[in-house]
Amino acid sequence: MSTRSYKFMRNAAMAAKTRYMWTQLTKGVASHPFLVNSATFGGIYFAADLTQQLMSRKLEACSINQKQIDFNRTLRFSVVGAGVMAPMFWKWYKILDGFLPGTTKTILLRKVGLDQLLFGPVCLAVFFLATGVLELKKPSQISKELKEKFLPTFAIRWLVWPPAQLVNFYFLPPQLRCLYVGMLVFGWTNFLSYIKHSSVVPNLTFPRLKMFDLASLDVKKTKADVVDQSDSEEISSEVSDNTIEQTKTVGAIVQFTSTSSTEGS
Repeated sequence: MSTRSYKFMRNAAMAAKTRYMWTQLTKGVASHPFLVNSATFGGIYFAADLTQQLMSRKLEACSINQKQIDFNRTLRFSVVGAGVMAPMFWKWYKILDGFLPGTTKTILLRKVGLDQLLFGPVCLAVFFLATGVLELKKPSQISKELKEKFLPTFAIRWLVWPPAQLVNFYFLPPQLRCLYVGMLVFGWTNFLSYIKHSSVVPNLTFPRLKMFDLASLDVKKTKADVVDQSDSEEISSEVSDNTIEQTKTVGAIVQFTSTSSTEGS
């Protein structure tokens, strides 16, 4: 057998094996979607948070206060992924595919729009709520975290998920949507883990317009003018006081001189 024939047969065997694995995966997900998706999300959330902690330790390698791996935190993330997020994603895509079947451009845009505008905020809020509850935080602490981190995280979510969901809704069959999202969630959950356990919140404030800067400059100038005016008033009052004293002195000298001349005559 020639080398060329051997390579052809090997590639054909690999392609057949890949098709077989894809078929078995599709059948498995179709037969047990809830269990497969929950196991996938649980493993992905576990691996993502663990990866984030390892990356943090590597960055803090030279730090004296290097943190140890918190497996309780990783387990909490895994529970949230398997018990909360996976059922939400699975049910949502089932409803969405039933409500908007098809893969036309109009259907795709509607699906992505509904996914980002309706499901996105709910999904993100549930994530912070579920992780806060598992951390035994008070409602006030969870509310504070939502106020600080929800909007910046949601804004960054818009940069990641719309293109990913276009691929999801156009190329993949319904039974594999949740599994595909679960794979993408690995990178996204790394980011969520960083945001969740970091005191630094992404600063997404837009730069101020020039008119506001000019207004602030005008205020500063006005304050400076007031200070200069007050200083000039103080200086003028001091000058007037000195002038009055000098006038009094000259008057006294003139009076003394006239008196002396009168007595002499």
